[in-house]
Amino acid sequence: MPDAFDDAVTFRIRATSDSASKPVFIGVGRTADVEAYLAGVDHDVVTDVDDNPFEASYRHVDGTAVRGGPGSQTFWMASTSGTGTRDLQWNPNTEDWTAVIMNADGSRRVATHADLGVRVGWLVQIAIGFLVVGAAFVLGGIILWFAAVRPARMR
Repeated sequence: MPDAFDDAVTFRIRATSDSASKPVFIGVGRTADVEAYLAGVDHDVVTDVDDNPFEASYRHVDGTAVRGGPGSQTFWMASTSGTGTRDLQWNPNTEDWTAVIMNADGSRRVATHADLGVRVGWLVQIAIGFLVVGAAFVLGGIILWFAAVRPARMR
């Protein structure tokens, strides 16, 4: 059975490590799998994002566990890693998912610049539909106006 979103919605995370030589990892996985992987690991969780002014709220999770590189894990539904700017796009499904940005080697002190984007594939079709309906109303109004004015001039 197809997922609820199919390919209609695409999320994108783009991240660049602050250190040109330090590879960054971006991954998306089921929330339960990501939480199990990060259990006991010192990390921050984004809990809220405000857009005016742009500000993210974080919750710190203490821990001392050390995990290996995240790229070797098999639970990621989408992932990318490497130096420079990394770009990950994925189509969500109906499961709960969590996105992570980490150092590719799993080390501490992640420093990146990142942004998130969403593309809604059917938005253009809806806009075109509204334009067509609006044009039909305008045309109908013009026809009705001429039909009402023309007989009045003939008298």
